[in-house]
This record gives sequence, C-alpha cells and structure tokens, in this order.
Amino acid sequence: MSIEGGPQQSAESPKVDRAYAQQVQSFFSHQAERMHQGGEFTDDDDTVAGSGGIRKGALWEKMVEDARREIHLLSRDEHLEKVKFQDLALPIGVVAQCVSDNFERSKDIESDEAEAAKQDHDDSREILVAALGKIFPVNSNRERALDNWSLVVKELERAEILGSDFSGMSTPEAFKLKKENPQEFLSKLEAVIENACWNIGIRGKMAHEFGYYDDPKYKSGSDEMRINITSAMKPLYELLILQDELKKKK
Repeated sequence: MSIEGGPQQSAESPKVDRAYAQQVQSFFSHQAERMHQGGEFTDDDDTVAGSGGIRKGALWEKMVEDARREIHLLSRDEHLEKVKFQDLALPIGVVAQCVSDNFERSKDIESDEAEAAKQDHDDSREILVAALGKIFPVNSNRERALDNWSLVVKELERAEILGSDFSGMSTPEAFKLKKENPQEFLSKLEAVIENACWNIGIRGKMAHEFGYYDDPKYKSGSDEMRINITSAMKPLYELLILQDELKKKK
C-alpha cells in the first residue's frame, strides 16, 4: 500500500475499541500534566518566525492536544476507513517524542523521578505499539524484522530516521548475534528503536513548527518531514513487535 493510502482494517474488529480509547485518554492526560509541571508548555517563550508571535511552548501544547485527538480517533472503525497515513505523521511523532523523552529521563539514575520516568517510557511505548497496530494489518509478518533485518533498517535509513551506520549489522549477522548473545541483540535492537523514536519526535516537532512559517520553503520542508515519518512507521512497528516477541521468550 502506498503511503497516501489508509490503514487496513480487520472485519472482526469492534466499531469502537473502548479499551484502546480509554488507554489513550489516560496516557495523554498524564503526559500533558507532566509536561505542564515540567514547564514544556510555558517556559519556551521563543516565537515561531513568521507566525505572528506564536510561542513555541504553546505550539507544542497544541500539537500534543491534536495528537491526543487523532490517536484517540483510531479507536473508531469509521475513522480508520478514511484516515490517511500522512495525516498520522505528527500524532505518531508526538508519541515517539514521549518514548524518547521518557527514555532519557529514565536513564538519569541520580534523579528521584527515574523510576516514574521508566514507567512513563513503558506507557509511551505501549501507546505507540497500540496506535501503529491500529494503522497496520493485524496479520503483519511479525518475523519480517528479523528475517529481513537489513531491509527493515534500510527503510528507516531511506526515510532519514536512522543514521546509515547506526545498526551496523547485516541480516546474517543479526541472526548470528540473536542466537549467540540474545541479550546483546536486544540491546542493539533497543538502541535502533530509541534512536528512531528520537528522530521521528524531532522531525514531527519541526514539521509542525515549519507549517506555521510564511516562507514556502519551510512549508515544503514540513511536507517532506511528514513523508519521512510516514515511511518510517511500518518498519518501526515491525521492530517494536520483534522486541516484544523476543522479550516474551527471555
């Protein structure tokens, strides 16, 4: 399916996935509160060039709220039937940014909030997997990310979401490492996922901000970054599913 297309839907799924909707609502309420308390919406007084004085902090708050609405709407079959992948680039970017931010916070072992940040990271990741699972078919090949490791990683590289030397493994090398040292393979897989989430989050923010510039070249840049995020969504989902499957087998 082309990136201009929409998600595929299982005929057996309910018209409204209330459990998913409630999970999304709870997640965004908590993250928005955390961001308010951390000053992310209020402390950044820099304005977006050519926007008529819009503060970047206020723009981020709007982006988070828009993402909450769009990710929540994926609970409805009627919305899934008409939504386009590219319309979900910025909402997915917000969730990926939450994954990345909370991952960094959880690594600060001297912080009293490290344990809470780890839970926030796990919750962010769970929402990202759930949302991407709504977008892509339920019968996606769960082994493709390992069977075609080089191909999946190359898809992220082509989307400019992952550095060309970041993964550093061919498919045979990935199989070999998984067999001989599963924990090291999981660590490398985590590094690829976290780097991809960081890049998707940053590009989502920039794409949203550039959309407010009055210069056409910035609007063009915004469109390009949205396409990059859209192209990265399926390979990222496959890596996340692979990570879940391997963790279950530990």
